[in-house]
Amino acid sequence: MRKEELINLLKKDVVPALGCTEPVCVALCAAYASKQLNNPINKIELDVNKGIYKNGMSAGIPHCEYVGLEYAVSIGALLKNPEKQLTLFEDIEPDTITYAELLGPHVSITINDSASIHVKCTLYTSNDTVTCMIKEAHTNIVYLEKNGIVLEEKTTQETNNTPTVIDELKEMKISDICSLVDSMTVDKLEFLLDGIEMNN
Repeated sequence: MRKEELINLLKKDVVPALGCTEPVCVALCAAYASKQLNNPINKIELDVNKGIYKNGMSAGIPHCEYVGLEYAVSIGALLKNPEKQLTLFEDIEPDTITYAELLGPHVSITINDSASIHVKCTLYTSNDTVTCMIKEAHTNIVYLEKNGIVLEEKTTQETNNTPTVIDELKEMKISDICSLVDSMTVDKLEFLLDGIEMNN
């Protein structure tokens, strides 16, 4: 593995997020979908892999007393702010929570067998149906469809090459990874300090 590949992997994974990445990823998927809608949402179907489900069902949501994916997907659908990426929960207002409480009973969740990140969110209004899908990385939108018309779709080659880098990392010994990191100059890793400062 080359140093550049490891740096690129870190830069993709070390991004600002408000709250646990599983519920915020689900909310982001819903926000992308709801951006295509004008009418009130009356039903939400959420399909996630086991990891997202396990880590997200009891995770808290910032600015909210509720936990879990039901509220995360409802809030994301109401916020309609995918441009905020993993910090979209910053925009939660008291009204958002009130409407999410009403939408909660109309959310259904299924678990997908995918080994990697998989979030598929389908929103329904009286007139429209929108589906959005995130795969492999928490912000990697691979599919967006409205009323049967595909608005965005990425092929496997286009999604990203992170899985091959991760597979290579899995095969490396810890001593090899340490040697690779030790061979890097401090300025190449300086961006990690931003995450430390933010977390503090």
